[in-house]
Amino acid sequence: MSLQAQGFPFRFVDAIFSFGSNTTSELKDLSEAELKTAKDAYFKPDNIIVSISLDSNQWILPENQAHYQSIWNDAKQYYIPVIYSKKPDKILTKDDWVLNTNKTCTIIDFPVLLPNELISWFGDISISGNYSFKGIKSIAILPLENVNETVNTVYVYDEETVHVYNVQIDPNALPKNFYRNLPEALKNQDEIISASTLGDTFPKLAQNPAIPIYLDLYSSTRMQSVQISIPDALVLTQEEDTESGAEGQRVEGIRESILLNQRDSLMASLSANTATFSDTENVYKLDASGTLNYKYLPASEVNEIDISAAFIHALSFIELRRDLLNKVDITLSSIKEEKGVFTFTFDYTLNGFRVLVYDNRANSTGSVSSAITIKASADRVLECRWVMRRFNPLGNYHQYSNSFIDLVENKIMSESPDILRNRLFAGIEEGYIFDASKRESLILYPSWIIATSPDKEGTQIIWNFIPMSEED
Repeated sequence: MSLQAQGFPFRFVDAIFSFGSNTTSELKDLSEAELKTAKDAYFKPDNIIVSISLDSNQWILPENQAHYQSIWNDAKQYYIPVIYSKKPDKILTKDDWVLNTNKTCTIIDFPVLLPNELISWFGDISISGNYSFKGIKSIAILPLENVNETVNTVYVYDEETVHVYNVQIDPNALPKNFYRNLPEALKNQDEIISASTLGDTFPKLAQNPAIPIYLDLYSSTRMQSVQISIPDALVLTQEEDTESGAEGQRVEGIRESILLNQRDSLMASLSANTATFSDTENVYKLDASGTLNYKYLPASEVNEIDISAAFIHALSFIELRRDLLNKVDITLSSIKEEKGVFTFTFDYTLNGFRVLVYDNRANSTGSVSSAITIKASADRVLECRWVMRRFNPLGNYHQYSNSFIDLVENKIMSESPDILRNRLFAGIEEGYIFDASKRESLILYPSWIIATSPDKEGTQIIWNFIPMSEED
């Protein structure tokens, strides 16, 4: 009887792994040198925003804009270390954040509230214990708050309070004049069009009033299409090649790509749609849609709550396998903690635009998620779900309209009018989206990714995807 007819895509003999004296069931972490190189890619802002006093306009600096890296380096080297070394001059309420950032300021906004311990590890910062905020979601530099030319006022926002510091400007830091003149300089250039917020301009449409929108009908952004596919080494197939032993080679490819130093200590159970590798402690499951699920089986008591150690394990799990992905960035998008176990999610990003995963099997309105979710403790990675794709950016850059007016009048009204029917905008962004269930190679084109809700509380989220308009 043929094993292939029983659902085994590879020769059974090639699916049995040997057990040698040098095998291990322990997950591997990056070396100190590798961690130092890798962590900078995860410690960066989601946005740098420049706003001008008495003006609702703001400029969102793209990563390739000349001032972006200068501002981020300035904050990372000279401002963040200082706010951890001294007590705040005053503490304001959450509502004061919006009030005070309507002034002339530069805002450095992270995609997630970064806990202090993680910032300490990211930035090699010694924390003195004088701070009283629980982490950093945003930092604002306000050059007009203090008349002293050698002092900048800095606001730290932790989603609950605002901590205010008057910081002596380091001789090697950007001068105060840079921050004071930056809004006017951006106002007089054509490279970046100013944005407004949905709450300021169309409050009746906003579930989330902070959504940035471009009102200029001719506003556009430069984007390319990208080809994605399941990495070759992870493709499950039922094709048999008795001449070359391709089935056994494919098993070897999966072992080398995802099991790493555990490759010789796990046994394989293979079918047409799933490859499972396991021992008494670890289970890796790779399905035909390119989704990897990992689980550590033993019940694990958490003896130490250490987010930095947990993050190192999560980062290592990704970085040791990221060669499978080719040319795409990975960014941290959320952190949750429960009883010492941290859940980290990570997004694929391409030139600053997120690549999100759609799963229409989740519920009646579908679900959008990050590509990678990892649960980790101070000791190890406990679980992982990773929708693995290889990215091939096609380099065919075009200008795509990112005008909110164009979106509503020319796209939503003509193609998806239901979006505006008794719904509020909870999120609007330009990016890319792909269906997690698709096995074939796909070309992704720039899309509007729109989250709507029927109520102000955002109790239900409905996802909508609309192709962006390519400009002539």
